Amino acid sequence: PSPSPAYNTSYATPHLEHQGRMWTAGAASGRFSRAAVVAVSLIPGEDAAARGFCSEVLAYLEDACATNPKRGPGAGRTCLYGLQRTPLGDQAGGVPTIVRLEGRAQAAVVVPHLLPFLATNAAPALRLSFDPASSDAAGLAAALATEGAIALTHVSADTPDAFAARVQAEEPFNVVDGRVLDELADARAGTGFPLAGQFVSTLLCFGHAKSARAGDEAFVAEFEASDKWLKMAPPA
Repeated sequence: PSPSPAYNTSYATPHLEHQGRMWTAGAASGRFSRAAVVAVSLIPGEDAAARGFCSEVLAYLEDACATNPKRGPGAGRTCLYGLQRTPLGDQAGGVPTIVRLEGRAQAAVVVPHLLPFLATNAAPALRLSFDPASSDAAGLAAALATEGAIALTHVSADTPDAFAARVQAEEPFNVVDGRVLDELADARAGTGFPLAGQFVSTLLCFGHAKSARAGDEAFVAEFEASDKWLKMAPPA
């Protein structure tokens, strides 16, 4: 369970700046996927707080996925719980989450939203759409694709009208658009970056599966192996 005060808690900027200054792509490569490391490296080095927040998000994912799913307590039933991928559905890679870049898209607020996917087995569900009329959005999308953070086949240029039609047709699980990105930018400018766990919960699923039988090891064996549970991607 997550304590209620955590939703109104933010990181101290000096802490994030320290974490950001400690971030090096070389050291991170042994722990996280190449896609995640490349994405964080696109944040300017002088923005230590943003890099530090990304470091906290990755550390949270690493810790949460170290044992995932987890066995729940209780004598009267058998329960598994933990972080999950977004719905798998019948589409290749799962039901998509589309991150939409437009206007003055900045790596410092875009990249944190990508990391829960790029660093894990949820990556196949991630899609990136950018407004071709925005040089900032097009430039960031190009950098993410050419540097290998996201597959070219998962990146598309969509005018506002084309994007609206696409969302209606594809029915994605989630759309991370300018409004959502601005919320993180506003939080950073105000109270500060949110805690990693609360932030990740806006993008991925927390859930559980349970059997009404106590000590149901057949249930555990079946559901523990499900592809739905979130796992860290192999490190670079």
